[in-house]
Amino acid sequence: MSTIKSTPKKLTRTRRHTKLDKILAWEVPKKQKNIRTARDSGSAPQKKARDILAMTPKKKKKTGKPQYIVRDDYFYEAKRLGYRARSAFKLLDIQEKYNIIRTGMKVLDIASAPGSWLQVLAKMVGPTGIIAGVDIQKIEGLGYQNVHVFQGDVFVTEPIIEFLKGIHDNKETSQKRSNLNEEWVPKWGVQKKYDEWGTEWWVQRTIFSEVYKMDCITSDIAAHTTGQTGVDQYRSVELNLAILDIADIFLRKWGTLVLKVFVGEDIDDLIGPIKARYTVLHKCKPKACRERSFEEYFVCQGKKD
Repeated sequence: MSTIKSTPKKLTRTRRHTKLDKILAWEVPKKQKNIRTARDSGSAPQKKARDILAMTPKKKKKTGKPQYIVRDDYFYEAKRLGYRARSAFKLLDIQEKYNIIRTGMKVLDIASAPGSWLQVLAKMVGPTGIIAGVDIQKIEGLGYQNVHVFQGDVFVTEPIIEFLKGIHDNKETSQKRSNLNEEWVPKWGVQKKYDEWGTEWWVQRTIFSEVYKMDCITSDIAAHTTGQTGVDQYRSVELNLAILDIADIFLRKWGTLVLKVFVGEDIDDLIGPIKARYTVLHKCKPKACRERSFEEYFVCQGKKD
């Protein structure tokens, strides 16, 4: 009696017993095949976040069916007003609700390309403020004197520290603040207290903090979406945990951090560390967010340490 030998199935990287394996199942560009995964390296959250950003979803086959076109009033309004992306209205809505940006503040914007948030922030802080944008992509032609752009990896902190120090040492910036008196600066309080000091307070506080420490950090960073809600949400949590560590370095005490998150079952893994580091956590979904989207923004105020 003859026996039929069954050929073993080819092993794939996809296993169903961990969420991280689902993430690793998505295709990595050929040039980046040699990148160690976060699970293999066992390194800091910044390494895991970098690996997540390096992954791209597999290209979908074209079916020949016409794509569904959504009428997007914010897209056309952004074009009319000269904003580089519709996401500018998300930041404007957050500012209207929580008033997190003041004249003369120093703000670090993470994942700045194409530059719409930089455009909004530049107008909010005015000529006495400083806006620093960091992105792996090149950003050109903004035309604001108070906006400084650094092309590089946000998870490599040493070059960014030098970049921020260089901005502070700029002669024109120093001259604008040379007539201010350090003795005037009052003691820091929480958000409700320092709201009462007004515009001059922010100009004063900007000078005497550590030169690379920022008053506010905004982040609109997100990895390539896969179409699988659970995977996208998990990746969003991991990225924002890495941004929290970045804020520990660059955000001053009592500063404000704005995060873009994909809300899901893993969101408590992010909320816990936020509440441990910040006094107040606000959750909002700006009007410019699409209704079908599960993205929200976390406004974290009053950095504790």
